[in-house]
Amino acid sequence: KEGLVDPTKPSQLVLDPFLCDALFPPQTETSPPIPTHLARAKVNEMFQKRLQAYFRMSGGSLKRPSTFPAKWHEGAGGVRQAVCPGVSIRTEVRRGHNVTLVRGLELLGIDSEIFAKDMKEVFA
Repeated sequence: KEGLVDPTKPSQLVLDPFLCDALFPPQTETSPPIPTHLARAKVNEMFQKRLQAYFRMSGGSLKRPSTFPAKWHEGAGGVRQAVCPGVSIRTEVRRGHNVTLVRGLELLGIDSEIFAKDMKEVFA
């Protein structure tokens, strides 16, 4: 948009109301005042911090792509990293028999009943 670059300092941007809404959380009585100018590099960094990570699953047996919010965990050096939803496989003993439990197939668009039937045939 025209008029965002500060004419006296080209490395600074003048923040309009739309840009302020995108970069800063809603104001409360205790919030610090929103600046009127900000460095270009800082604008990009702040905008990326406000975005939420999502994962898009497509292909295979999915009839249409699915989008899921990412879960976060603290990585090395305190950096937040998004964790892709995954499939968990574990075994349990039920009534004296080993049983394999598979979770998370729904996120990939796989019907768990059909998958279980297919796996019974494969491993029988």
